[in-house]
Amino acid sequence: MGRAKIQVNVHVPMRDGVLLAANVYLPDKPGPFPVILNRTPYGKDNALRFQRGQLFVQSGYAVVQMDVRGRGDSQGIFNPNFQEIEDGYDSLEWCGTQSWSSGAVGTYGGSYEGWTQIYPTRLQSPYHHAAFLMCTPSMHPFKEGPYWSGVPSAIMGMMALYIAGKTTKEFISELSWEDWVNVRPLKDLAAAFGLEDSYWKERAQHPTFDDYYRRLWFEGVTERTRVPCYHVSGWFDDSLGGTLDLFPAMAHRHPDPKVRRAQKLLIGPWPHRLSNDSSKLGDFDYGEHSKVPLPREAIRWFDYWLKGIDNGIMDEAPCRMFLMGASRWIETDSFPVSAARERSFFLGATHAANGLEGGGTLDEKMCGELPASTFQYDPLHPAPAPFWKENFQSGANEDLRAIQSRSDVLVFTSSPLTEPLNVIGRIKAELYVRTSAKDTDFVARLSDVHPDGYAQRLNHGIQRLRFRNGYEKAEPVEPDEVVRIEIDLWATGHQFQPGHCLRLEVTSSGFPVWAPNYNTGEDIWEETIPVIAENTVYHSEEHPSRLILSEVPEPGFAEPWEEGRWVGS
Repeated sequence: MGRAKIQVNVHVPMRDGVLLAANVYLPDKPGPFPVILNRTPYGKDNALRFQRGQLFVQSGYAVVQMDVRGRGDSQGIFNPNFQEIEDGYDSLEWCGTQSWSSGAVGTYGGSYEGWTQIYPTRLQSPYHHAAFLMCTPSMHPFKEGPYWSGVPSAIMGMMALYIAGKTTKEFISELSWEDWVNVRPLKDLAAAFGLEDSYWKERAQHPTFDDYYRRLWFEGVTERTRVPCYHVSGWFDDSLGGTLDLFPAMAHRHPDPKVRRAQKLLIGPWPHRLSNDSSKLGDFDYGEHSKVPLPREAIRWFDYWLKGIDNGIMDEAPCRMFLMGASRWIETDSFPVSAARERSFFLGATHAANGLEGGGTLDEKMCGELPASTFQYDPLHPAPAPFWKENFQSGANEDLRAIQSRSDVLVFTSSPLTEPLNVIGRIKAELYVRTSAKDTDFVARLSDVHPDGYAQRLNHGIQRLRFRNGYEKAEPVEPDEVVRIEIDLWATGHQFQPGHCLRLEVTSSGFPVWAPNYNTGEDIWEETIPVIAENTVYHSEEHPSRLILSEVPEPGFAEPWEEGRWVGS
């Protein structure tokens, strides 16, 4: 189709008079054209964004790549999430009414760029015809974002620095994240790096889910979203939780059947940065068939919804997921998978479950002689979590034995399996716990133990006790009170092979992914003096702690993506 006609730093007016800067790419032929809008805090001018824009232009689309408010060449002050509701709507209206526009606008992007797509959908722009949402965090800020299950997210703290000011701060990969996470009080996180006017300071004034945050998430917000959405994530994506919440809300619970039918889901063996440059991740190679060229899949999506081309994409199964362990794609009509059944493994112990040498067990029947296992949690010496600071990634599929060797980590391992176990869907740990403190955290992490001992990480979760009944108010526990909690480990798609074991580890920290809980029960943004806690997990008939998995006995295997489509579709 030839090269694009490029307009650089076009001014796009918002309702309050602020001008946002955009690069516009147009096919070199008469229009009008359907439009693909990408709104980003990461810089509209980088080479990868330019190359992707060229690919869309060659497919007959006008492309608008825009710096969000307060970033790059755009005016205004950057206030993440909140600004994207009205700014996103105004940008869609602008794209839909230009002389070169057909009036059909699709949105595209990942991570924060998923937020820039989904937040404005509640205002229902008539020009927004489709969205391609990759690695989109939850719209609920206490599930994922400033907080992760109510716990301050150190990753988001570093993001505050990475996207502070007008340009990205690439040097943060050279900084000591440990020093950053150990700043106290937490309200001084941004100021420690000279960001006195950062939005981080404003967030610290709201330690519970109050009216300040309800503008981002309120009851029924997803029902206001009426846009066809293609949801893409990875089993190791740090923002997988957002996709796991949003897709079922749109595809299964939305009141409009047309909206329900207009949703698709794709989850691969990928981390947060969805890269198809390699089929390898950590020590594992998932095969060339695990790779999917997402920009080209997006073009299929937009061709259908923006151009009206019946290319068969809506005749394909709504959900496509990669089953690790088996290294095969599967397809289903729903997520959670309708054929899934709940399968529980109860925690037990023949003797104290501390570390790899402990006596912790996982079994489908209650077993073990010891009714509880106890460890000491010191906030100044927290248990670590896998972490890639270069990619803002809290681990993937690495060997966890070094962490599991610690005495402040309880380790529960099953007997070797005698047949394959397909775990596809949500995972949670239901625990009965006690602490000597007024507040503490409990972390649960699932791994696949290979016959040689390699403990392959699958996913993890955390629960702050003060939020065990919800995020609206903090509820400190009574010291030594036994309480029941559920830890959301999100999900996985993994086949445990015969001879392998399941392992659940439980501890009270994941440093530096999450800021350590100081156990005081006080304002988490103000506390400065830590308290050592003695924490206990019960595993008895009276207090049956268990790991709960989603098992799919007979998954529907599918063929991979090749030559512009899914083979066999």
